[in-house]
Amino acid sequence: MDTSATLLGLGLLMAFITPIGYLIIDQSRREKARKKILFNTASDFDLQLSKLLILRSLSLGLDQEQRKLLVIDPANKNKPQVIDLPECKIHLVKKYLNNNPTGSVDDLTEISLQFHCSKMEKKISFFQKDVDPVTETADRLQKALEWEKFLVHVK
Repeated sequence: MDTSATLLGLGLLMAFITPIGYLIIDQSRREKARKKILFNTASDFDLQLSKLLILRSLSLGLDQEQRKLLVIDPANKNKPQVIDLPECKIHLVKKYLNNNPTGSVDDLTEISLQFHCSKMEKKISFFQKDVDPVTETADRLQKALEWEKFLVHVK
């Protein structure tokens, strides 16, 4: 009786832990692949990345020496963009539900960094309510604020 109960318990434990382990390993593998793509693309543009951010919908790499930002949108892999930071003004844009800025993170519908450069304008989206999980709103806002402060100081 004890042996069968132990085996049944171990079987159930494995049935629940195996999928979670698979998800963790798969996510790690995907992040490594995105990092590899980011570094390969950076070498194509002769950039030495010193700071990285890899999200599900965005990959950023910063070359502090050349003051350039590499942006890769996984949905648009064939068009990586390099933004020359000294030529740009950077603004954090937060859009709220019904354009009513309540200050609540739950009411945010979009978080992005807006780059106003002499040659172009670029929007880097950190969070979109229709695309990204709502549970990541506060984390994405924190990352956007951190990158805004960092990029302004690099300029």
